[in-house]
Amino acid sequence: MVPTRSAEGRARADTLLAHVPVVRVTVGALSVVMLVLGTSACQRREVPTAVAASPASGRQLAPGAPGAAASSPGPVSVGFAQDMSLHHEQALQMAELALQRATPDVRGLAAGILRAQLRELGYLQGWLMLWEAPAASAVDGMPWMKQAYVASGQRDEDFERFIDSCSQLQAMPGSATADELESLSRLKGEAFDERFLALMVRHHEAAIMMGRFAYAFAELPPVRQFGAVMAAQQRQETAWMVQRLALRKAR
Repeated sequence: MVPTRSAEGRARADTLLAHVPVVRVTVGALSVVMLVLGTSACQRREVPTAVAASPASGRQLAPGAPGAAASSPGPVSVGFAQDMSLHHEQALQMAELALQRATPDVRGLAAGILRAQLRELGYLQGWLMLWEAPAASAVDGMPWMKQAYVASGQRDEDFERFIDSCSQLQAMPGSATADELESLSRLKGEAFDERFLALMVRHHEAAIMMGRFAYAFAELPPVRQFGAVMAAQQRQETAWMVQRLALRKAR
């Protein structure tokens, strides 16, 4: 389903995080240390061997616009943490399906996505707890992006297209619909692989744009760094998925 801000979604995230208790126990302490020291928000994501061997996209991250150093979160840092948490929840749902229904190489990709995004979800939700902010936004359409972009006076056609899509859909671009997820859950083997990869490429492309935006506009350095690392790694995974799709279509 398209991500929504429901109690069911929050409960599902709690269930997923219960499988990685080390993240739940340590995330608060790690977040405090990183916010105080200004160090990186995350370690380099673990990419499956097959993915690591593929070339990363050559596209460059948007230049940062950090402004004055912030000691407390602003609307971009909070909005990004809330909406990326929601975005990750659907990726985790699709990855769980892949572990059951995909071929071995795609299962390897899905396992890497599951590990990385569970860990990232721990950071995002840990920050929100630290900031005493709600775990999810009360509104759709990610208005924090448009507000920050307009206030910046910058021009970026990719950001503008993405922000327009958010406003028109009142949802996150790239998300799978309920019908798409239902159809995916009925497939298995190579048929599942092809549909899963197509949906996950679209999903990653939206996450990459959100990561780029966080890198350019988030008020806190750890959130900017988190966005940059996440976007770079999802580009790498996307390149591998696009290559796999092309190989399948060439058969």
